[in-house]
Amino acid sequence: MKKRNSIGRSRFITPYLYIAPAFITLAVFMYWPLLYNIILSFFQWNFISPVKNFVGWENYKILLSDNVFSRALINTFKYIIGILPFTIIIPLFFAHLVASFAKSKAKRLYETLLFIPTAVSFAVASFVWVWMFNPLGGVIDRFISLFGSTQSIPWLSSATLAPIAVIIVSGWRLLGYYMIIFTAALLTVPAEYTESAYIDGAGAWKTFWYIKWPLISPTTFFVFITTVFFASSQTFIPIHILTRGGPYRASANLMYVVYEYGFRYFNIGLAATTATLTFLIFVLVTFAQIKVSERMVHYDL
Repeated sequence: MKKRNSIGRSRFITPYLYIAPAFITLAVFMYWPLLYNIILSFFQWNFISPVKNFVGWENYKILLSDNVFSRALINTFKYIIGILPFTIIIPLFFAHLVASFAKSKAKRLYETLLFIPTAVSFAVASFVWVWMFNPLGGVIDRFISLFGSTQSIPWLSSATLAPIAVIIVSGWRLLGYYMIIFTAALLTVPAEYTESAYIDGAGAWKTFWYIKWPLISPTTFFVFITTVFFASSQTFIPIHILTRGGPYRASANLMYVVYEYGFRYFNIGLAATTATLTFLIFVLVTFAQIKVSERMVHYDL
């Protein structure tokens, strides 16, 4: 009887032992930092002093009453909307062209040329674009001057153009990566579906819109999810290198505000508060995305 009980206990414990390393890693490097960040949002701390002063909800009141957070939040969603054409519409267009001549030798060449920007370090690419955006002899300014324009464009010093510059750099780097993903998705669409549509008289556009597009909706949803993540976090690199969040915070997103509060002003309380509110906002965004996916994403061919 005791032997049977010990076998039963081992069978019960064994699965948890297998997942323990993964769970401990998540707990140490994800859940605890998240919890500690929430705790820090209720304190005033300069990152150096051993004393943390408890201030309750004061950091939240300061942040919500200041336009820095609201402006950064608006900029974050501007980046999401601005980058989406570079991750869905344009890559899907190129993927459709590449998939149409899948057996051609030129397919590899086109895929390589479009994928090269993705292989370049984001920081290095951003420095190259700083030179290209230079209003005094930059490549873009010289190209525009060929059409008779004599006025330099202040890409990085204009409150209107600086966010656009960040979107261009980010979208340029992502385009090839998502083109490869969409190409792979289009090539998995069964040929008999498209052939049946052509036999019934559907043109190329109707075949794509009513046959191919719904069948690759899981891929499109994945691209949308990753775009939201990228635009809210990874755009920190071009923002920091191109504009430093300026001019007048016109290009700063939520992640850059966290960096500014934490490592420029050493106000860890406000930095943690910004990070906490950002986390809560994107939890809601993720929940909305899941609800949308339940209605619009089709997983069965």
